[in-house]
Amino acid sequence: PASGAVESYESTVRAMRSGLEHDRPLVNGYSGFFPATYDDLEATMRGFPSVQSVAALRAVPVTYVVGDRAWLTPEAQGWMDDWSRELTPVFQGRDAIVYRLNPA
Repeated sequence: PASGAVESYESTVRAMRSGLEHDRPLVNGYSGFFPATYDDLEATMRGFPSVQSVAALRAVPVTYVVGDRAWLTPEAQGWMDDWSRELTPVFQGRDAIVYRLNPA
């Protein structure tokens, strides 16, 4: 997080804890461990959803994308609707929404 404040990492910690339950690897790494691809993928994902970001996720390969509800503004929901052929919502919770990345 840009602020660097401890509180800013709360959603990241929740995502890492959830990884213990769903037993799926996280492409953005874990506490203290960042894969070699992290910086490039993180920069590409700033433009999500886009042709480049979806292609990067498929290259990893990724099956599911978890989005924080706070990110899913009406504008972002419009973007996701535009990408519905590639990204299908499979779970909606109080704090997050999970999309399945459909095969190309």
